[in-house]
Amino acid sequence: MPGSVGETSAELRTASQSDVGRARRDNQDAFGEFTGAGGERLLVVADGMGGHVGGATASRICVETLGAALEDAEGRPETRLARALSLANARIREAAERQPELAGMGTTAVALLFTTRGTAWLGWVGDSRAYRARDGELEALSSDHSVVAEWVKVGILQPDEAEHHPRRNELLRALGASPDVEPELRELQVRARDRFLLCTDGLSAVVPSEEIRAVLAFETPELAVKKLVAMANERGGPDNVTVTIAEASEATARPAALAAAPRRSARALRALLAVAAAIAVGLFATILYALAHGGGGLPPKPAPAPAAARAAPSEADLLRFIDDWEAAANAHDAPRLRGLGFELTPESLERDFPRDGGRLDVTLLSQQPLADDLWGLRLRLAYTHPGRAGVERHEVERAILVRASAGALHYAGAWE
Repeated sequence: MPGSVGETSAELRTASQSDVGRARRDNQDAFGEFTGAGGERLLVVADGMGGHVGGATASRICVETLGAALEDAEGRPETRLARALSLANARIREAAERQPELAGMGTTAVALLFTTRGTAWLGWVGDSRAYRARDGELEALSSDHSVVAEWVKVGILQPDEAEHHPRRNELLRALGASPDVEPELRELQVRARDRFLLCTDGLSAVVPSEEIRAVLAFETPELAVKKLVAMANERGGPDNVTVTIAEASEATARPAALAAAPRRSARALRALLAVAAAIAVGLFATILYALAHGGGGLPPKPAPAPAAARAAPSEADLLRFIDDWEAAANAHDAPRLRGLGFELTPESLERDFPRDGGRLDVTLLSQQPLADDLWGLRLRLAYTHPGRAGVERHEVERAILVRASAGALHYAGAWE
């Protein structure tokens, strides 16, 4: 399931992105985000093994099985999560037995189930990881099921030695590897503004934890997934990389039964206070006006705010512009590209837009507000297209200006 998705609700704000990387031709990772009928939320990331067909099949079966199992309401959350991981193991093995070309396939998995009681259950098999950013600090929530991780536990290796050891990719557990699997489970207390990260080793093996912390702790989920994938590719992109981020709100961190009534009463109280404040301010302004002008009446309607006071475009607006640009370019939709502000000269078409079955992927590296309606963006443009030796890929970095007008963003030229 390569690509990028995001979802925002009153309880949980999520974003995900998967990328093939720079060294692989196919993406064997998969991810999924699911909502249960009772309000539970499940996030899953899987890293397939066993060749393109086998690895991609194993990771897909894992994600689909866990998503379907969310509807099974029998038992405690941790019991259901463990049962779902065991079921995924069985289904991967069954598929491999039916199709000889899938023999030996398997996958890692890391899954995070948010309950309606202000807690979450983490379950994992293999070396896909989970982290939490809280109060600016990064905490590893999972431990790898690998040879070198065990050596670190018993003191044979130091943690920094394990990160670069030649056997660091040898797993002790994986879904599909044996008839019985033992997933590891952990209960987590969830606080408002906690940031959770699930990722494959395409990120954790190449991007230092301090750099992950800086992005996860301070960027929005939508921008953080893009930055982390870009950082993995900047370091060579030796593997597929998949990133899922979730940000908890007050509603996620409180049990549903306890949160509903206070939210209603709090909203009512805030509304009542707002009305009272508005009335008081209005009466006070009327009295001042009357004193200043020697009579009664209301002050004239204030003039509209000048154009310079308009709000600058949000990060969501910037990401939406980039997504629209990618989609229009890859569809060769000239009217839509012109609507985004691009001048379609023969030179720009040759330089900026894919052809002959190619694809354009745009990654936002940084942004800077230059005026209330003008932003500067630094981007990485990656072009892939069929070549004589297979799929060819090249990248360039560009700096552009975007301007907000008529409720949308438009390309406004190069940013020098």
